[in-house]
Amino acid sequence: MPSGNLVGKTLAGCRLVAPVARGSMGEVYKGVHEALQRLVAVKVISVSAVEKAAVDALLLEARALAKLEHPNIVRVYDVGVHGGLITIVMQFLEGETLKARFDEFGAVAESELYPVIGGIARGLAGMHAGGMVHRDLKMENIMLTLEGQAVIMDFGLVRDAGAKDEYQGRIVGTPPYIPPELWMGKVADARSDLYSLGVILYTVLCGEYPFRAKSPREYRELHLNGTPKNPVQVNPSIDENLGSVALKLMARAPERRYGSVEEFLRDLDLCRRGDTPDALRSTGRKVKCGFCEAIMPAKLGKCSVCGSALGPSGEIGFRSESAEVACPSCGGLRERRARACPHCRKPICGNCLRGVVVREDLCSRCLSIG
Repeated sequence: MPSGNLVGKTLAGCRLVAPVARGSMGEVYKGVHEALQRLVAVKVISVSAVEKAAVDALLLEARALAKLEHPNIVRVYDVGVHGGLITIVMQFLEGETLKARFDEFGAVAESELYPVIGGIARGLAGMHAGGMVHRDLKMENIMLTLEGQAVIMDFGLVRDAGAKDEYQGRIVGTPPYIPPELWMGKVADARSDLYSLGVILYTVLCGEYPFRAKSPREYRELHLNGTPKNPVQVNPSIDENLGSVALKLMARAPERRYGSVEEFLRDLDLCRRGDTPDALRSTGRKVKCGFCEAIMPAKLGKCSVCGSALGPSGEIGFRSESAEVACPSCGGLRERRARACPHCRKPICGNCLRGVVVREDLCSRCLSIG
């Protein structure tokens, strides 16, 4: 269809007033629903441009999406076939795509990143709860509204678990975002969308894509066998916690990714609060104990030097408590990092800063560990 050749026409009760976007299968128009006098977006697809077997699937999926009501998913109001054209009437969104924002400004500021990525994830959760997998999640398919809301749109490759998949065994999606299992012709599931979300998070965090190639064949090789750089290597100022979350989303094996959007959102919230996400713990990285300052594997539940439980941030829970603690000898309050009690004058262990010195500047516990 030549661009704009339907402007002024009325389809599905909507008068088309201007072309908005053009895709591989059709166009999206800005329209006015004549009965309701409201702005809508109308996606128009020529039946001849779609394999006949895919027409019914496309209609079924659009109808399934129409049942979803979620602030991070574009609303579908109507779907049908009119004179050889498939029409999908949707909510009209004013704003710009995440891709347009990225192309203009590059990496997204952390203050904007959390609501954008969180919004995309919550939209995915809504789709997954409805038994659907997007399969083409990318920055071009995320609209950032004037109110700052991230909304998922364009569902041309959505898979409904309850319907026959006309694309089974075929590689579908956009090469920079396609997860390894789809390159191998396997069935997409919720974790496949999480991989694509990982590509988006990595890109807006680092200001560059995890993989860049010149052809689908090269992308396939990179997604199947390549390893993206740690975001901290790309830019040392990047939050290591967020970097680890992006890498876990993009784990090559689906079982090593988050098991659900909810798991991912928990880690994202830990990052937002400045705590250590489970993704960082699972990498084998080490953290400093906030009490005795010993270096411990992040995955440990407690410090092996002083025995204190490690909090969710990878530092001991005492970090948020009073600056004073009780002397292990007389019980009087002392500064946590004091090397001697101001009351009984007993020296405090130089290693764990908790026990009373027995010999060699160490308490009995630290001597036994050594």
